[in-house]
Order: sequence, then C-alpha cells, then structure tokens
Amino acid sequence: MVTKAQKEQFKAELYTFLQEQMKVFLNQAIEHQVEENQGLETKMHNDLALSYRIKQDNQKRREEISYKETEREKFKRLVHEYSLKHDPKNSEKYIMNL
Repeated sequence: MVTKAQKEQFKAELYTFLQEQMKVFLNQAIEHQVEENQGLETKMHNDLALSYRIKQDNQKRREEISYKETEREKFKRLVHEYSLKHDPKNSEKYIMNL
C-alpha cells in the first residue's frame, strides 16, 4: 500500500516533470512560429514571441562576449568573481595565471 508521503513525493515529481515538459514544448512552438514567419507577425500572442526573441538575443550576446574574451581578461574576471564570493583559494589560483 502507498503511504501519504509517497503520494506527495510522486505528485511533486510529476508536477516538476510536467512543468519542464511545458517549457520545452512552449519553446519549440514559439521557435517554430518565429522561424516560419521570419520573425514577423506570428499567430501567437506578441508577448510570447517578443520574450522569446529577447531571450535568444541575450543568449547570443552572452556567447559573443564569452568567446571574445582573452585569457587574461578571463582570469581577471574570475579573480573578481571569486573575490566577490569571498573564495580566496580559487581567486589566488587565477591571480597566479595573470
């Protein structure tokens, strides 16, 4: 027999799984609509298409920045990030590479 705790655990896992699947399918549907209409007017609500385009642009911009970064700039950035996290061990590791 299934206990109440097991039922709650199953419901929580099912809810999480369904949320993830909804995000995947929604992104696929938006991507299909945007590609099909060359980014012009879509049959979907403009907020969905616009938020998708903004998300894609931000991701593309982050990728461009990360690939344009030299090793020295990368090490400086990592030193700064680790010092903000108060992690001197990792910060010193990247200082040595400067």
